[in-house]
Amino acid sequence: MTLLQIITHYVDTRRNKSNPLSVAGAIKAIRMVAPHCHLSDRELADLVAVAAIGRGFTIDFDGLPDESPSRAAA
Repeated sequence: MTLLQIITHYVDTRRNKSNPLSVAGAIKAIRMVAPHCHLSDRELADLVAVAAIGRGFTIDFDGLPDESPSRAAA
C-alpha cells in the first residue's frame, strides 16, 4: 500500500463529517501503519488535509507546531 493509499483509507474510514478531522490523530495513525515514512508531520498534515477536504471534511490542525516565518525569526 502506498502512503497516499494509506491516507485515503484513513480519511475514508472516518464516518462523522460533522466533526473536524483531527490532523494529529491522522498523523499518529498513519505513522503506526507506515513507521518508516520520512515525511515531516507538516508534510503529512498537508496530504491529509488535501484528501479530507476533497471528501467534504473540515480540518482541525491540532498538535502541529506553528511554522510561520514570523515565529521562526523570533
